Amino acid sequence: MRTDLSSDRGFVLIVVIWTAAVLALMMLSFAMTAQNFVRTTTNEVESARAEALADSGVSLAIIDLLVRRRDTAAASRFVNDGTPAACVVNNDDLIIVRVHDNGGRINLNLASDALLRAFFIGLGSEPNAADRYADTLLDYRDRDDDRRPFGAESKDYRAAGRRFGPKNAPFDSLEELQQVLGFDADLIAAMSPHITIHSASAGLDPKVTREDLVEIVSRGKSRSLQLQLPFQSQSGRLPADFAIASDQQNFTVHSEARLATGAVYVREAVVEFSSNRATTYRIKMWRHGNRTVEASGIAIDQFPRVPC
Repeated sequence: MRTDLSSDRGFVLIVVIWTAAVLALMMLSFAMTAQNFVRTTTNEVESARAEALADSGVSLAIIDLLVRRRDTAAASRFVNDGTPAACVVNNDDLIIVRVHDNGGRINLNLASDALLRAFFIGLGSEPNAADRYADTLLDYRDRDDDRRPFGAESKDYRAAGRRFGPKNAPFDSLEELQQVLGFDADLIAAMSPHITIHSASAGLDPKVTREDLVEIVSRGKSRSLQLQLPFQSQSGRLPADFAIASDQQNFTVHSEARLATGAVYVREAVVEFSSNRATTYRIKMWRHGNRTVEASGIAIDQFPRVPC
């Protein structure tokens, strides 16, 4: 009998130990699940807060534009050439805003062949390649199927294995560049900071065109004219035949929120005003951006600080 009791007690002890181990594992699993849930929820909250701050940066830019349209002499937080400015929120969070008058970018739907050729050469293409890029882009957007000397129409797209030929209509988005024959990812990436479809200009407004784009176009124009001169900031002004004043109606706003917790959110918007001095506007584009100011090679500590 004693042996049986000892055996039963040993068995019960083993059951108790296994039960305690299972309960401990369950508690550990629950704790880890709860920890992951809290972490995920915290990240989602911080992401939502960053998104809200980025959206508020767009609102600040629009207010700035509205004030300036009512009074051109009014002080403004942001300049219209894409120069970034930052404001501090809650002592630690940062909103970085860039406002760019789209009259300072090359409109893919309106730019002349001469401007496009200068642009491609300035980006580093050889003149023959620049001719091909310009003609192919023009053939993509024009409404006919007549091939330009260095361009591409339906037959060329089919010969390259493309199921569809050129659009033969204006670009509806910059992403359509991926459909243009011969345009690879590297070329599109080099073009992206300097192009738009949201303007009414076939040229560039010198007052709001970024210095790097002025340099690109000036260098390209000089080389296309076989003027092998190095670019100099004082002489590299925008060629007069490319200079067209902006109608000051279309603006791209890039707003980036950077929280002290590390959360980052980028909002990109295109705002169109109805006329040169009118204060009515509409949002033509509103999307989650994926290009931070750091990706643009700009040091954050160099930004001017403005009031929020």
